[in-house]
Amino acid sequence: MKRNNDTMVLSNSRQAANVCNWWGISVKKKKIIFIVLGIIVVAGGLFATIRMKQNGVVTVQTGRTLKQDLTSIVTASGEIKPRNYINIGANAFGRITDLLVKEGSRPARQR
Repeated sequence: MKRNNDTMVLSNSRQAANVCNWWGISVKKKKIIFIVLGIIVVAGGLFATIRMKQNGVVTVQTGRTLKQDLTSIVTASGEIKPRNYINIGANAFGRITDLLVKEGSRPARQR
């Protein structure tokens, strides 16, 4: 292959088949470049897919089973509301004169 100024003169047809129009890069090198670029694109797609699937993943802490008290401290601002509201009222009006239980005592089972 000889170069004359800005044009390329090929000495035989075999060299003509191996040269691409890209800055004189051979077809073999062109195939290698496309294969490498294809691998990079596929690897990037796999990486992005795995990364997107991990967005909703919640990390969980595990441990051995033990008998123990569970405690949790929560600090928040706002208002606590019950799920259900129940209006308790009496059908008869009167005055409470005596309470036969102490505050905090557990009810006894009736026989």
